[in-house]
Amino acid sequence: MEARLCLHCGQAVSDPVLLDFCCPGCAAVYRILKSGPFAEYYRMKQDGVCFEKSGPVSLMVRDYSFWNQSQADPLKIYIEGIHCTACVWLLERLPLALPSDVESSVIDLSRSLLSVRVRSGAVRARIAETIASFGYKPHLIEGEEGAGKLLEQENRRRLIDLGVAGALSGNVMLMSIPLYSGVEGGFQRVFEWLSLLLAIPSVFYSGRSFFQNVAAGIRNRIFPIDGPILLAILVAFFYSAHSVWIGTHDLYFDSLTALIFLLLASRYLLSRIRQSSALNPGILNAFHPPFQGENGDLLRLFPGDRIPVDGKVVSGGAWIDQSHFTGESRAVHQKTGDLVYAGSLIVETDSGLVIRVEKKGRDTRLQQFLQRLSDATKKRTRFERTTEIWAGKLLWMVLLVAAFASGYFYLSGFGHEGMKRVLALLIVTCPCALALATPLVYSLASGGLLARGILLKEPEALDSALSVRDLYFDKTGTLTYGDLRLEKTAIRALDPKHQSILLALTERSNHPASRCIYREIREVSPSVDPAPVSNWVEIPGKGVQGEFSGVLHGLRKHPDSERLGVQFFQEKNGEAHELFVFRFLDRLRDEIPALFQKLKASGFRLHLLTGDHLDSARSALGHLPIEIHADLSPEQKAEFVRNGMMVGDGVNDSLALVKARVGIAVQGGMEAAIESAGVYTLKPGLQSVPVFLATSKKVRKVLLSNFVISTAFNALGATLALSGHMSPLLAAVLMPLSATTVFVNSRIRMREASK
Repeated sequence: MEARLCLHCGQAVSDPVLLDFCCPGCAAVYRILKSGPFAEYYRMKQDGVCFEKSGPVSLMVRDYSFWNQSQADPLKIYIEGIHCTACVWLLERLPLALPSDVESSVIDLSRSLLSVRVRSGAVRARIAETIASFGYKPHLIEGEEGAGKLLEQENRRRLIDLGVAGALSGNVMLMSIPLYSGVEGGFQRVFEWLSLLLAIPSVFYSGRSFFQNVAAGIRNRIFPIDGPILLAILVAFFYSAHSVWIGTHDLYFDSLTALIFLLLASRYLLSRIRQSSALNPGILNAFHPPFQGENGDLLRLFPGDRIPVDGKVVSGGAWIDQSHFTGESRAVHQKTGDLVYAGSLIVETDSGLVIRVEKKGRDTRLQQFLQRLSDATKKRTRFERTTEIWAGKLLWMVLLVAAFASGYFYLSGFGHEGMKRVLALLIVTCPCALALATPLVYSLASGGLLARGILLKEPEALDSALSVRDLYFDKTGTLTYGDLRLEKTAIRALDPKHQSILLALTERSNHPASRCIYREIREVSPSVDPAPVSNWVEIPGKGVQGEFSGVLHGLRKHPDSERLGVQFFQEKNGEAHELFVFRFLDRLRDEIPALFQKLKASGFRLHLLTGDHLDSARSALGHLPIEIHADLSPEQKAEFVRNGMMVGDGVNDSLALVKARVGIAVQGGMEAAIESAGVYTLKPGLQSVPVFLATSKKVRKVLLSNFVISTAFNALGATLALSGHMSPLLAAVLMPLSATTVFVNSRIRMREASK
């Protein structure tokens, strides 16, 4: 007999009442389509158009196509499920997995925040899918607030898992009381089966993160830090389950569930400590007050206010301190049409200041800079990488010892006792304490330095400083106050035309000599305006020049080595003609003599690198214990400092700061300085140098002490476990103690260093 098929959907008809339809729904739809304007549907179907039956909706596959709508670069991605340095290793290798999409990826472990710089034409959805294939859940976020909310949600989920594990562990222990009390017969079997049933959700629900981490590591060919722990959990569970099945009554469910609870508790505690110790990404938010308005709003500001946005002056005028950008210590006058930037301080207003909001929040120049700085501070140091290598080797050593011990105990006829000892060994020797404490130390060091006015862009500088014996210093603005002065008669000796040309040459330069000339002309001749100079250019270490009325004018170090000062010249017929020579007065910083004596006593060799003449440098420094290298170009300075520490102006010494093993910028605009130097001082003077050097020594001592504590703990724990003096449950209790010890050691000792 031939089966009848439904006229609408084509399914077999089983209802004898409906005849040509499989269900009343199909019958109703058929009548509607045939009687209306949709009868063409069945002709199209008959002619071969395929209407494929929809399959079940998959709830396990996420669609990341909406990521392609994002234009952000770098992408800010919250990674759910990250917890250890193996995760860091894996996620920072995204450029190897996606070379056409990803330029670089840096993870902030404390906030589970991945920063990914993408290449032109990158498929952002592919980045998300790759991260998901690693075993994590990526969340694209728009700002720090979004990351904070996701982190809070994950903390809540971890806390729920911890609560479930604790409840199950408590109930399994209740089931174990009758077993330890000697109950026999049917009741003994009931309590054993109940213990097994309660252990199942403890292992496979509360402990699922161990499975996920190990699976991700295996998938991506890295040895997971949770491997020995998961192995111990599975051996204990299946051994106990097998004992229940065959009735040998040799169970570890109470120890197993307690182990999972204690492991989750320790990880939750360590993650919260790590989060609370993280360096705040808004490290300079004191410069940036909050703003709730919109672009285009008008703001009236008063003396003492700090500007909260980037904007344009629409009325009034003010003297504004914007030294954090320009490096100019004196306030500058801003008038209608001028741009002002978030973080600048209003010193004095003429008749009230009104600005129109151009950019706000994270779009401001200051916040863009801070974001770049925040990304830079996440780079891992050599010591962190060394720690990770050691942790990986330790894991392999533990597995080899465990395998050897298992074989030895089995062949010796102590299989049951040997299993307990091996389980204790696998649990107690987790190297995560050292691996997680190392970035914590650098984070605490960065926070402590910031509290003392030192901004650390590159944590690697703390390691490099330990191998430095030669300290190189710039002169103007570094060893001296940089507040150069001219005789008033020097400016008055110039005619208005030359004053106007000098204003145009110096108004865009950040060199201390240029700023001094500009400031003095403004004070002596406030009515003079800058001349229309074209083709203006500044050559670092040489001077500034530009054309006025077709004639080249410029400022430069005097070409005659016998004469001191800065030459103002004009060039005619290919020859430079001197118009005037400026000689400057400066003053050595008060703290320099005592500081140099202290550095000398510590074994450092001190050098001065300057573009000035030798006589000028000697007259400024007197009899200080420092070797002077004069008449140097920026390139020559850079050659000197390759194996030393350079302390200088972030603008004029940028090449030397980049080439030095450690670069400390103590003068100039924050943006320019931090681009070239690994360290920037927020306070004037050189008192930050010994503070930074002392912190680098303290960091190394704390790291080494953590290494000794962690290694000694694991060695002692392994010895006690293999000798039978430590049960698996005791190992679970003691394992977090190692991490807690190094964390507490790090926090206490680094807090002392920041005082």
